[in-house]
Amino acid sequence: EEHRKGASITDIELEDQDGNTLTYGTFFNGKPSIVVLFYTRCDNPNKCSLTITKLARLQKALVEQRLEGLLKTAAITYDPEYDLPPTLKAYGGNRGVAFGDNDRIFRTRNGLRELREHFQLGVNFTESTVNRHRIELFILDSRGEIAVTFTRLQWDIQEVLEQAKALLSFRQGAG
Repeated sequence: EEHRKGASITDIELEDQDGNTLTYGTFFNGKPSIVVLFYTRCDNPNKCSLTITKLARLQKALVEQRLEGLLKTAAITYDPEYDLPPTLKAYGGNRGVAFGDNDRIFRTRNGLRELREHFQLGVNFTESTVNRHRIELFILDSRGEIAVTFTRLQWDIQEVLEQAKALLSFRQGAG
């Protein structure tokens, strides 16, 4: 597929853990979302594996706080060539991630560069593999725009929930 200059992030094609394809704009629309980035070949147990484990805990906390269905969760791989849907599904499933319409793990089918630029991702690639990356979590508003960025070594589940809930109350307050 040819690279369209200035292709909008909303047009990026994402493929989820079940092989369904949809655009970034389709998924990240209508509700605020919590998004993490990771890849399955990461060999630092305190980075990607922990990030996905914490995403699963965050999903459980959403249910406990009766927020399920109000927020979306997503994980997007840095390594879309390697992380195909069966790999994503196993990796998330092994770490307790719940999958559903609002909760998915994605790889980009195109537009990885636009995604990196949009989120200003702190990741470097050597040849075909990711070599250095930050731990990155984003909260998107209901239009898919970045509202809050967490790029510290570890993010706190409660803090993320508070920030996400603030977006919900803002939206409900706005009518």
